[in-house]
Amino acid sequence: MSVRQLPQSADGLDDAWASQALGTSVRVIGSESVGVGTAFACRLFRLTLDGPPGTPDSVLVKMPIEGDSRAMLDGIGVYNREIQFYREVAPNLPVRTPRIYSAEQAADSTDFLLVMEDLAGECLQIDQQEGFSQQQVEAVVDALARFHSWSWTKQPLLQRFSDNFWPITSAAGRTLQQQYGQLFTYVWGLRRDALVELLPPGAISIADRFAELQPRMLDALATPTCITHGELRADNLLFDSEGQPVFIDFQTVAQECGIRELEYLLCTSVPPDRLAAVEDDLIDRYCSGLPGYETSQARKQYRWAAAYNLLWPVMANVRWDASDQRGRDRLDGMVFRLGAAVERHSSADLF
Repeated sequence: MSVRQLPQSADGLDDAWASQALGTSVRVIGSESVGVGTAFACRLFRLTLDGPPGTPDSVLVKMPIEGDSRAMLDGIGVYNREIQFYREVAPNLPVRTPRIYSAEQAADSTDFLLVMEDLAGECLQIDQQEGFSQQQVEAVVDALARFHSWSWTKQPLLQRFSDNFWPITSAAGRTLQQQYGQLFTYVWGLRRDALVELLPPGAISIADRFAELQPRMLDALATPTCITHGELRADNLLFDSEGQPVFIDFQTVAQECGIRELEYLLCTSVPPDRLAAVEDDLIDRYCSGLPGYETSQARKQYRWAAAYNLLWPVMANVRWDASDQRGRDRLDGMVFRLGAAVERHSSADLF
């Protein structure tokens, strides 16, 4: 359904708006902010509701951030991308995503509102610093392979979504990646003295030249192509009562080789000492779910992915000052773990 006027703040999430968004008469009896200090690209609120039978007890409402970073996020299309993903892709995936009650975007701006299923009472949130258990990591690797296999090398399907979920080596994709590289360079310059304390020499050498080296990484990671989540890690996953992953947050959806996403998932969400013992087995497990993807090719691309994935936590440091201590610890942990992966896989030697 269509919501005529999108609220600009939590104050606008009132009874009238909620009733229209959910398609039934409800009262908002409670509201709280969620993820303060750790959510970088959105504002998230939990609304407690009172309504007729079948009405959820609570929902999550997602809206854009305000402030200096908004223009950057608008420029790279994160909000448009997530709205389209939830509307057109999520219902068809062989993995679980939150139920969406309303997905609205303004006609004259990138303002949006997502009203989604609140899974806090049903699902388990993993502490990213602690990382996945062995059972959890196997379940999420299997689920990721199912997710990627849905579009794996299926050109008509990939072409259908190429206008918004850009292939990383298309003209639009390279322009976006160039913007990422520029932001990386800017943030690295601001925070280099602190970040080098977390990284081994090989990772530092890549970071010092990231924008220069980035096109080679993209060429190595472009195919076999599938639709990816974009920034999948423990904080963007939940586990339901049966131990199956629920995928959330789709603002960086792209078309690329899925191994790039697998490396990021594993190396941000499992401590390096635990991951090293099972990493090869998990790569093999992932490849077994994708037709024609040889493990020898996957391992080579995994090395390239270790270099490229330094991008994400360094870029996220742009909001260091706005983060609370938990958010800062999370960013430091991601930088450290991805740097350890660069060292473990000798990724600097690729250059």
